Amino acid sequence: MFEKISTAKSDYLGIISSILCLIHCLALPFFFLLGIQFNEYWKHNYENFGLLFLFISFITVFYSAKNANSLYVSLFMWLFFISLAIGILFEENFRAAQYLLGIGSVGLVITHIANIRHCMLCEKCTNENQN
Repeated sequence: MFEKISTAKSDYLGIISSILCLIHCLALPFFFLLGIQFNEYWKHNYENFGLLFLFISFITVFYSAKNANSLYVSLFMWLFFISLAIGILFEENFRAAQYLLGIGSVGLVITHIANIRHCMLCEKCTNENQN
């Protein structure tokens, strides 16, 4: 029972983290376009936000994939995490990394939702078969 609770919590945390990462990545260019300047603290710590999202995503994918009922959901979680990691780590080096970052974020949201849904359906099927 504890594994199901921790899986649901890690899925919800993964969804929140991925959405915040996506908002962070999409909003920042608009701030620059609007001419909003950041002080030195934000300029130097910008990369740390990406690493924080990457760390949280790793923890949530690790626990969610470990306890996932579907091999496909688990596999896609790791593939989207790798996409997110490459996007975050190489964002400054090549432009395509930004696309990988976006694909990874959206993919993680979708796979975490799919994992929650799959777990609910499996519990419902298990409860129906026991009656």
